[in-house]
Amino acid sequence: MLSIGTSLPELATTVVAALRRENELALGNIIGANIFNLTFVLGMPALLSPSTFNMQAFYFSFTVLVVAGLLFSLFSLGRKQRLNRGKGIFLLVCFIVYITVLCVAHSLLT
Repeated sequence: MLSIGTSLPELATTVVAALRRENELALGNIIGANIFNLTFVLGMPALLSPSTFNMQAFYFSFTVLVVAGLLFSLFSLGRKQRLNRGKGIFLLVCFIVYITVLCVAHSLLT
């Protein structure tokens, strides 16, 4: 839930850019936000206070990140290089499945 709240500004920027047909801005915002989150946001707390975390959760989330990146790349590198509504719905369903799996796994472990 926290990630949804912190991602709302990027979502708003990306939606507005896409509606204005500024596709490079939309894509750059998505990629830039992910790079920033993976490097600075993850690195700064580790620098200030090293800690441990659940490696199984990390590997699962990292695998989902890689698969999502590959799916996006496959969708983007097609003949038309276009993300249409069908592909968007598919990606949203993938997100819902991911959140559902996380919730079920959490409830089974607690």
